[in-house]
Amino acid sequence: MLLISIILLLLAPFSFPYGYYTLLKFIVCFTAIREYYLVKNKTIDNSLIWIAIIVLYNPIVRMHLEKPIWTIVNIITAIYFARVLSSQRKEN
Repeated sequence: MLLISIILLLLAPFSFPYGYYTLLKFIVCFTAIREYYLVKNKTIDNSLIWIAIIVLYNPIVRMHLEKPIWTIVNIITAIYFARVLSSQRKEN
């Protein structure tokens, strides 16, 4: 799920129909919820980051930000997801 989320987040700055961004929020939020439950007992720092991502990408109660701000947020989130994916692969 992390890899799919990373790809979708990196494609988000391009122009897509509104439905793409709704799908993006569902997938990123679901991924963050899943990762939160996987790491919630390891460190509080990671838990807080996952909670922030869950709130930000919540598809039901939406955050209304301008496109340039979403672009920055999407890239930062993709980088964080890539870092997590990389660390998971090193552990295995």
